Amino acid sequence: MPPPASLTALFENGSIPDDWETVSDSERFYVGGLRATLRNAGLRAKVETLIPALPDLLPQLEQTKWTQQLPSNGQWAELKKNPIDRACRKRLLSFPKAALVILAADIVVTKSGAPLNVYDHVCIVPATSYISDLTFEIFEEFKGAIRDKYNQNPIRLLKRRLAQQNDGVFHDIVRGKTVTERLASELHAIIVDVMPQFGGVVSDDFEARIKSIKDLRDQDRSKSGKKSEIRYARKISSSSNEVFWG
Repeated sequence: MPPPASLTALFENGSIPDDWETVSDSERFYVGGLRATLRNAGLRAKVETLIPALPDLLPQLEQTKWTQQLPSNGQWAELKKNPIDRACRKRLLSFPKAALVILAADIVVTKSGAPLNVYDHVCIVPATSYISDLTFEIFEEFKGAIRDKYNQNPIRLLKRRLAQQNDGVFHDIVRGKTVTERLASELHAIIVDVMPQFGGVVSDDFEARIKSIKDLRDQDRSKSGKKSEIRYARKISSSSNEVFWG
């Protein structure tokens, strides 16, 4: 099947962020369904599976109007092994790199002869949401509230309820990185359940988030001269900072 004419057709279920073009060069997008689709096509869900598509990638891209719809600062130029690896491991990419990975998957699956339309199964999932007012102090209070209510290890409980494979996602959220709207909403619901007084909301106003992080760090430096927000973010993730969206 030919690639969709519109780049917005690559988004999951039409979930198009308002500011996606503004942040398209930032690593705020996942490639969803890639590994499952490759396996369903009888292919290995590995970087090496997509590498053979690279010589055909830019000629295929030229046949689309994607680069005209979204001018980019060099992000459309080429696709290397690292972005493919990140996509296979559900790590964040820029929008153009995510789109190129999907195009590469289409090339490989088409050549395999598998009766699959990649664009029906692989999509771009925006990670543009965060929880406002979620500081490291509040997160510590939140973990204590989980212990009090459920008598369970809070990180283990959160990983189980939110279907996360490791605690890196919490590291990223408290650091101020954005995640998918679904994950932010589900985590917010748990916070409000055990801490009804919490006033933060799920938002995709990234500029406001950047300002809030800067304000928190300025306040912290004025108190101790150290970046305890960053220290804490490193401390709470004992394994990896890999983020899983689904």
